[in-house]
Amino acid sequence: MENILKFGKSRFHIRLYAFAWTILETRDKEFDAEKMKEQNWLVIILKAMNFATENECEVMKELVDVLGSKPDVKDELGDIKAALEGKMVIYNNLDPHVLLEEREFLNDK
Repeated sequence: MENILKFGKSRFHIRLYAFAWTILETRDKEFDAEKMKEQNWLVIILKAMNFATENECEVMKELVDVLGSKPDVKDELGDIKAALEGKMVIYNNLDPHVLLEEREFLNDK
């Protein structure tokens, strides 16, 4: 029997948040991590869209849609991986659509 991963809402939510945070961290000259920590996650997403490419904005919108269709699943290790995946897309210049896939890609080369 094949082991099929089932990612919950949290996996995609954290991917989205880390992706948006990293866009701001790397592109917003006025980025202030301490101030950002005080912001609601939706404000961070919206602000990141001002610095994102059209392709990245599209992915962020699609990730928001995905959140509405996924169940809540507790997976602390998955949440850690999701944060790394969101950051990895920017730092490794990956196609952001990979964030929409229900697969782990941390070890992809």
